[in-house]
Amino acid sequence: MKLNSSIITYMIATNILIVVNYKYNSGINGPTLLIFILTYFLTISIVPKKQYWIWITLNILIVMALLVYEFQYPGEIMNTYPDKQHRFIDIGYTYIIDVFFIFMITTAVRKSYHTEKKLVEQKATELAYANDTMNKLFSILAHDLRSPLASIENFLDVLSAFKLSDDERISIQKELLTSTQNTQEMLANLLLWSKSQMKGVTVNMVKLNLKKTLQTTLQILKTVAAEKGIQFTEQINNSISILADADMMQLK
Repeated sequence: MKLNSSIITYMIATNILIVVNYKYNSGINGPTLLIFILTYFLTISIVPKKQYWIWITLNILIVMALLVYEFQYPGEIMNTYPDKQHRFIDIGYTYIIDVFFIFMITTAVRKSYHTEKKLVEQKATELAYANDTMNKLFSILAHDLRSPLASIENFLDVLSAFKLSDDERISIQKELLTSTQNTQEMLANLLLWSKSQMKGVTVNMVKLNLKKTLQTTLQILKTVAAEKGIQFTEQINNSISILADADMMQLK
């Protein structure tokens, strides 16, 4: 609100001063029209977009009115220059000032434009990278969860489709519970890791015990292998340590 009031006050005062300058500084023979052009340029540079046409129209109307006034009443506006030399110096001086201010304003506008353009391009690049990373993370989640969920589904199918002995039922229920717990743990780790990677893939290298780190993943693989009649064995020495990212080691 204060900014709008300041702009309105500035524009009104500027136009009044220019009208006065036109009347007492030789009218069309003076530099006032050049000042009007500079005022027009300043107007489109600083006023809010919704006020463009108000001030631009006012600027044009004032110029037209002054020209018509001087044409109708030529004696009302006197030539204040003592000779042509003073007139040329005044107009040339005003022209140089106009060019200087237009150059400064244009340079500032261009600089602001290029800065904003770079920011937009940077944001677009970051957004594209984030989308690509998110797609990869979803792909990893879908891939790593497919097998354990299929295993759980198979256990449930067996429980509902076949009449099993108590020992068989208890054994399957234990396997189902273990598979569910392992899948839940893996899902929690994957979600935590995925969240940490949303702003870009990062690797947290730490010293790990290989067998302990892969314990949950290997258990899930054993369960899936057993359902397919595949014998799965692992031979990892308890003393083996590696430098790696613990969460990435859980990915298959």
